[in-house]
Amino acid sequence: MKKQIDLFIKSHHQICLNLRGLILIMTTFMISLGQLQRVQLARTVAFYGHDLFIIIFVILSLINYKATNIKFSQIYSRWRYLLYFFLWIVISLIINQNQSGFNFIPWLYIGRLFTYLLFAFFVNNYFNQIKCFKKWWRLLFYLIMISFLLIGFFQYLIIPDLRFLASSGWDVHYYRWAGCMLDPNFSGMIVVNLLFVWLLSIRTSCKKKLYVGLMLIAALALTYSRSSYLAFGMTSIILLFLFKNLLTISRRIIIFLLISLILMMPFLPRPGGLGVELGRTETIVSRAQVNETAVSQLSLWQIAIGRGAFTPSVNTNIQDKVVHAHFPDNIIVFLLTATGIPGLLLASIFIVSEIKRAIVNKKVTSLAIISGTLVHSLFNLTIFEPINLLILLICLNFDDFLISENQVKQ
Repeated sequence: MKKQIDLFIKSHHQICLNLRGLILIMTTFMISLGQLQRVQLARTVAFYGHDLFIIIFVILSLINYKATNIKFSQIYSRWRYLLYFFLWIVISLIINQNQSGFNFIPWLYIGRLFTYLLFAFFVNNYFNQIKCFKKWWRLLFYLIMISFLLIGFFQYLIIPDLRFLASSGWDVHYYRWAGCMLDPNFSGMIVVNLLFVWLLSIRTSCKKKLYVGLMLIAALALTYSRSSYLAFGMTSIILLFLFKNLLTISRRIIIFLLISLILMMPFLPRPGGLGVELGRTETIVSRAQVNETAVSQLSLWQIAIGRGAFTPSVNTNIQDKVVHAHFPDNIIVFLLTATGIPGLLLASIFIVSEIKRAIVNKKVTSLAIISGTLVHSLFNLTIFEPINLLILLICLNFDDFLISENQVKQ
């Protein structure tokens, strides 16, 4: 009896909100603000508020490294192809800059990408150490979802005309749900990821799942983002056919929401402008031309080693103007032009291994998030867009640590 009392007292003296926990909460809050916390430092360089908190969290985690009981053999067994990929992009960039001259910008991109991945790794490890933080993590998911929905609908209803942002380097959008991302395509993919976490990893009543799901579907529909529609549709089909023992409630809600999205399309408002026309082909042609041009300009040497990761290859001739799009939109074209065939193969092997791992371990949410993001990345460089990448990594951690319903019948 005394032993049980001691365990009870010890469990209630756990510190769930230490310094790293508070930094993690602030990081998540800043991420929920999307592009609204972006600071443009130069024509091609921007800094996000969340970057500061991520750097602090990573530093604190490195200082606390000995207490984490992390073994390199465990890291290597799962992440070796990702480590090989990073090693290759460094070698490729050094070779290219040795020939063309040093450019600090690509190294900033690589440093940020590596820091984000370290952040996700240490967040996962932090939850293994401080298990009582799981309740906070659930609240942080609600924070992100509510923030995106509130800002998104506020923007759509109050500031539907975003064409005034063109001078700041943003694409022009008129009566589209762009939200705090200021871009309907990237907002749409975030909504899709949040939707799958809500449906598959949150334990709540069927009515709440349905009502909130319909709000997310309405937001998705108003983005007029066909790549986001496709990501949600294809991922839903994959889940329904690959996991035939998916819980009946989850299966029915996914089918209902998919049908709802299809039925909404003919009745979406058409106030004018090309962006709200779902049959538009101009953007498809434009992106296809950019990708075709990027590949056709590669020499045999560049196919072998790439042009250097994050070396701008789009809109580099525009002077004295803020430009946000520097690379091809298609993830395959980007990896081929940036890192050559070796980089493309290493990235592909890593992604396939993660998909297999999700299937084997029946991690339905992870599979949904990865599949949807890959589909979306064929039309937008989603994986390497900072906010989308962080939401992707956070959602994958949600799958591990949120109080989950039994997604698949055992």
